Amino acid sequence: VVAGWHAVRIWIGDRDGGRLVDPDEARIGVLDHGLTVGDGVFETLKTTGPVPFALRRHLRRLDASAAAMGLAAPDHDVVREAVVSVLAGGGPAPQGRLRITYSGGAGPLGSDRGEAVPSLIVMADASAPWPDTTSVATVPWVRNERSPIAGVKTTSYAENVIALQSVYGEGGGTSGAGNDVVTPGGVGTTGPAVSAYRTYFDIGGIDTIARALLRAAAVVEDGRLDAFRAERYAGWQ
Repeated sequence: VVAGWHAVRIWIGDRDGGRLVDPDEARIGVLDHGLTVGDGVFETLKTTGPVPFALRRHLRRLDASAAAMGLAAPDHDVVREAVVSVLAGGGPAPQGRLRITYSGGAGPLGSDRGEAVPSLIVMADASAPWPDTTSVATVPWVRNERSPIAGVKTTSYAENVIALQSVYGEGGGTSGAGNDVVTPGGVGTTGPAVSAYRTYFDIGGIDTIARALLRAAAVVEDGRLDAFRAERYAGWQ
């Protein structure tokens, strides 16, 4: 049993709805395509008490990943209802982590997809604070930028598991969040400073929420937002 597992709050259902369940009662079908062939997508985001960080942006990225996988778009109202459920009462901790997993639902044992409604799982648990510093280690593998899932946040994360173990073996630090990245150029990174400010994603890289917010902040701080607004509404007198 994973340490702290019983503190995790879990909502299980599908695209149409679901319910909050006790961790000991949480079940997903063994034929779910997300389990058998990795036919699913996910988002992980920080929570502060009952507040998820940049939920709208994460849901947009979830939509993009689902579209790339050929999955029906998730219903944002259902996802938000699930998020509220697992974070009710302040969430599992003052600082936590929210995981949204959206998969193909029950299907064949092979790669063919069935006709089931996609599964939806939303979980929240506590997370350790980010460290002030981090370290970097190179790994001997590169991303396949020609892959049909390049840039897609899929549940097929075996590459990351192997690469992250290599990073640890080379002395790389741990972020404490369990959601480290490996760049297409073959660099494994851990920690906030690298992933938010120093890592540049080439073809096939996953769009990062942190970089998007940094760019949005720059547009506000350097006055470009005011210029954009003035130009947009110049004729509205």
